[in-house]
Amino acid sequence: MIQRRSFLLGWMLVLLPAALSGQQTTFIMHFDSVQNGRGGRALNIEETPGGYLVCGYQTSPGPFHQFHTFLRSIDHQGHVLTDQEHWYGDPWENFPGFYWDQLTPLDEGTYIGSIDSRTAVGTLDKVTYWVRYDASGDTLAIKEVKRTTQPDSAFFGFNQCAQHGAQGAVTYVGTLMEQDDPKTQGWMVRCDGAGDTLWTKKVGPPDHFITLYSIDQYPFDGGMVVCGDEFYPGIPDDHLLIRTDSLGNIIWRLNFGGQGVTPPTVCTTPDSGMVTWTSRDLAPGPDTEVVLELRKWNAMGDPLWNTTIGPTPNHFLMAQNMEVMEDGSIICAAQHLGYAGLWKFSAQGDSLWLRHYLVFSSPGFGFTMPYDVEPTSDGGYVFCGFSQQGNADPTPNLSTWFVVKTDSLGCVVPGCHLVGVDEYEISLQNELVIWPNPVAGHLQLELELPPGYPLSGAVTARLLDLQGREVRHWPAELIGGKVYLSTTDLPAQGSYVLHLTDARRWLAGGKVVVE
Repeated sequence: MIQRRSFLLGWMLVLLPAALSGQQTTFIMHFDSVQNGRGGRALNIEETPGGYLVCGYQTSPGPFHQFHTFLRSIDHQGHVLTDQEHWYGDPWENFPGFYWDQLTPLDEGTYIGSIDSRTAVGTLDKVTYWVRYDASGDTLAIKEVKRTTQPDSAFFGFNQCAQHGAQGAVTYVGTLMEQDDPKTQGWMVRCDGAGDTLWTKKVGPPDHFITLYSIDQYPFDGGMVVCGDEFYPGIPDDHLLIRTDSLGNIIWRLNFGGQGVTPPTVCTTPDSGMVTWTSRDLAPGPDTEVVLELRKWNAMGDPLWNTTIGPTPNHFLMAQNMEVMEDGSIICAAQHLGYAGLWKFSAQGDSLWLRHYLVFSSPGFGFTMPYDVEPTSDGGYVFCGFSQQGNADPTPNLSTWFVVKTDSLGCVVPGCHLVGVDEYEISLQNELVIWPNPVAGHLQLELELPPGYPLSGAVTARLLDLQGREVRHWPAELIGGKVYLSTTDLPAQGSYVLHLTDARRWLAGGKVVVE
């Protein structure tokens, strides 16, 4: 087992039996010590029988610092179990695709993905692989899908894949540039459960620049829905939405959404529709404002509704992945004003809640970017991405993988949604100490803040019972960069959840047992 610096205190694993938690495990972890000073990004996460499998890339330990694919398995409490670095043959560098959802569950404990490898520095020589992994990230099988036929002759790669039909078949989407042709076309490839290519499709016209980023099954007729970008003079809306049959033949296609900022994603809905999640500029130019848009379409591609978030200036809105629940509600991830943002929407596109998260919060932080969000079997959510460490963090300026597991309301400590804020400073969790716990007559609390941490107003400690009702609140003192609380004014015997907030954000929290 790989050892890492503890990011959570023992009480931070919250398993509350009452209505407030719904038996949902929560945790926060980052991979600073596991990365050993080498930067990278976590792109995809899938739940496994024993926890979660996280896939991304990281610089290699060699002298040239190439990017290599890494897979890490963690248990249900966030502890790192295995750490796998992968490269195949002798590539210069490789990536697990380029965007979210590069892992697709095949059956219980095995997963299909892809690797795009550049075989030499300074060239476009490439090879793309179909890969099958187990729940620990070990490679079970690998098969070449495409390789360049001449040096610097072509560019291609997969961005996302989705399971399609039985026997482990998956369909990949990406981009393809043929020999001596500067235009890119959309690329669809179907592979069977052994990695053999069943068919390939190009999405044109060939004189346009087209990249396909996202794919989902359309189970109502065995087809697929695909989302991407299309660039060509005279096309003002460069997002591309396509519905195909089971062989990749286009049933209809449409452009929407204006000038895109980040790749669009698409998911099928239970009522035979589909939703898209995008970020786009409101006008051309470097200083334009940006909006996030969640749109729903019917089976024929007609728009049903459009929910917009923003505008925000200077590209501080970047849509990433989303998932549709069985009831039609939608969980969306995006980079928002430097924070990782999670939004929950109803099946009608109404906003149910919004949470912001920072993994590191010392002065000089860059931002926290989520990539993949997934619903979990206990009714909560798990998301992964990377955070830029600040000047006072363990490895300054390092791009560090992170994983956050929340309950069904986006909280890392149950009841966070009841304290009147929607910004969550989860990075301070490892600095909070509550003692004694269980409490016998006297409760003390200490939270050490990073140097220069910008508190907004007074800090308040709020104690909630397991039904989410506030039973006590106290003002907390700020002395020498630390928040203190000392009180004997305790409620009756029982289990409670304590939350620290300032006027704007949730700072930290944990379980308290009063004896």
